[in-house]
Amino acid sequence: MIKIVGTTHLIPKEEIYNLIEKENPDVIAVELCETRYALMVTPLLNNLIDERPKDDSLLGKISSKIKEKADKEGLQYGSDQINACLYAKENNLPLEFVDLDITKTKY
Repeated sequence: MIKIVGTTHLIPKEEIYNLIEKENPDVIAVELCETRYALMVTPLLNNLIDERPKDDSLLGKISSKIKEKADKEGLQYGSDQINACLYAKENNLPLEFVDLDITKTKY
């Protein structure tokens, strides 16, 4: 059985972890591609500061506005995706990416 959980990209870590623990999945699939995983999650796994260059594409501008909203609300932009990935890594669960690579949709 496949269960899909819709999120807003602004869900606190605790809620994501609780949801995953409640559902007890065999695999965690996230709406990310490997490129965005490398930008958003890998720096956290490696304890690096994420300093991305300014992105003036339409998607970059949309992401910037959502990030501003998240910052105002004290949330982490992409927290649902990031924390689902972190949960998978911390708990040795398979992690799958289910989105087209951002480099193909960016411009």
